[in-house]
Amino acid sequence: MVDKEKLDRYVRLLDLYGKLLGRTEYEVAQAYLYYGLSVIEIASQRGTSRQAVAKQLDSAVRKLEQFEENVGFLRFVDRLVDELPESERQKVMKILEEN
Repeated sequence: MVDKEKLDRYVRLLDLYGKLLGRTEYEVAQAYLYYGLSVIEIASQRGTSRQAVAKQLDSAVRKLEQFEENVGFLRFVDRLVDELPESERQKVMKILEEN
């Protein structure tokens, strides 16, 4: 679906805005983004079609991007981190990666 950079962005967006998604969209996005399951694996687990899962995943990603466009919290955090001295930035990035 996406390259590593976009995948990392979507994971961060899901962390920030995931609870604003519908339950099914959240669960599908979580399975794909957090647990690395394929669309086929998710469809099999949910007893639904690949097309349905792909549609739910696409919808979730679009909504996450829309939330970020409207709220901008990820941009805000990234700007704050970018302004930190290098030693502090490394500490913050380590904390973010661990969580």
